[in-house]
Amino acid sequence: MLHLEGGWPKEINVKDDEAIFRFRRRIMKDEYWAPKMKNLIDPMERCILQNNVVNIYKHYFDDIEPTELVLPRDIRISNMYADSEPIVRPINCLSWSPGTQNQLAAAYSFMEFERKLFNVNPSSYIWDIENPNKPVICLRSSSPLLIVKFNPHDPSMLISGLMSGQVCNWDIRIGHRPVQMSYRQFSHRNPANQTLWTYSKTNTEFFSASTDGAIKWWDIRKMRQPIEELVMDLDNPPRANILRAISVTKLQYEPSIRYKFLAGMENGMVINIRRKVMKPVDKLAMRFNCHIGPVIDIDRNPFFTKNFLTVGDWTVKIWSDDMSEDCLITIR
Repeated sequence: MLHLEGGWPKEINVKDDEAIFRFRRRIMKDEYWAPKMKNLIDPMERCILQNNVVNIYKHYFDDIEPTELVLPRDIRISNMYADSEPIVRPINCLSWSPGTQNQLAAAYSFMEFERKLFNVNPSSYIWDIENPNKPVICLRSSSPLLIVKFNPHDPSMLISGLMSGQVCNWDIRIGHRPVQMSYRQFSHRNPANQTLWTYSKTNTEFFSASTDGAIKWWDIRKMRQPIEELVMDLDNPPRANILRAISVTKLQYEPSIRYKFLAGMENGMVINIRRKVMKPVDKLAMRFNCHIGPVIDIDRNPFFTKNFLTVGDWTVKIWSDDMSEDCLITIR
């Protein structure tokens, strides 16, 4: 008898699913099967309850000395990558390069929109984590970078959102200047605080968002104007009035879900947007009332992609795509 599986006759191979299915079907067709099961349920339940009686308040094995950890539980600083500018600038975004290059891109800028800061360098840096003394390359732009992202398939390509509302792409093999930049009249009205690479056959498309309430899709082969635009006019999506749009504070994209992404809003909502749907009403149909204040961050579970996490108003919540009425877990 294999007790992990149960008691089986010796002629039954427990690894053969078909043989087990035929045996079970033959037993269940027996007229005495139901009365026997009725008589066995009560003693089985009593044995299970006896085994489950455990005092949860008792400390078992207190006399045993705990085993020391193999590694110490301390954290030390390996390297410090200091900004060489005399005016200390905050870092708004960090992006790791894909592959084995061990490079880190950092976007330096002040978040105050249209703040008049003279003698402040708008450049950002790409660092080699093994060399904290000098950056690998300096990303020079006309406006400070709010966000920078490596291409997940090409470590030499980057995209950025600028304080001016424009977006640009970089090729560090060519130089430290942007390869292309969007025209100002087709860019965001407010600073472009979100950019993410999206799925495409050529790996050249990305989308951006801003507090002006617009989400725009771009192709780095033609950066003059966006290839698609979605205005977050939640009250009347077909109207697409940019003056009535809700500000976008966070974007989240999972490559395994190619044509869906999450957008966190300033009013606390999270919108599960479907790009391939034609009508704006259907694109903005799935809404989650997550927080009272702005959504600070969103992250999707890489193993169970239906579940995602949101951060805002001092709380962390876990949601599911199938349940928009209430969250699964709330952590304060």
